[in-house]
Amino acid sequence: MSKGYALGLSLDEIKRLHKFRELGKFANSIEEFKVVTQVSSSWILKYSPFFKFPKWVLDKELENKKTTVRKIKDINKATAKELMLIRGIGTVFSNRIVKYRERVGGFDLINQLNQVYGLDSLVVSKIEEKYQVLIQPKRDKIALAEVTLEYLFEIPFLTKNEAKKIIALRTKNKNISLKSLQDQAVLDSLKIKRLALYLY
Repeated sequence: MSKGYALGLSLDEIKRLHKFRELGKFANSIEEFKVVTQVSSSWILKYSPFFKFPKWVLDKELENKKTTVRKIKDINKATAKELMLIRGIGTVFSNRIVKYRERVGGFDLINQLNQVYGLDSLVVSKIEEKYQVLIQPKRDKIALAEVTLEYLFEIPFLTKNEAKKIIALRTKNKNISLKSLQDQAVLDSLKIKRLALYLY
């Protein structure tokens, strides 16, 4: 008990820990210790670096991390049926995701899921827990100086008005660059970054 006081634990927190230990149980993780004792987050932040757990506990945590990594799959290979296993995704959304992916020629960034019509941000977060872009789709980039208006219309995140502005600016300036599109306030930095996946 004196050690508990020295570490700044209250009497109630120490009693909770002793009661837990009397049941023949041990706190085998920082989170479990916090739940048992009900200590504050600031206390955990200060003293948890000094906690020591048995080797088997650390080995189990490492194995859990490896398992989590193995569970991550490539969103560009996910089938509609696999996507339906995620809560919040039914037949409509799973097919819509696959069709959108086909339309854009594969996802370059996982946050492109936010462009899928009607897909809630919370559902997108659930997808990101199981899927990421592991293999970038291969694209043949087109020079900005040569791109056609029709091609720009096919880029899903560009509006037709933005596509027309790009062509208009290029007509005035043959040495146009992606950076100049941002400087001229034609596109924001995020769209410039994504456009760089299609053009150079």
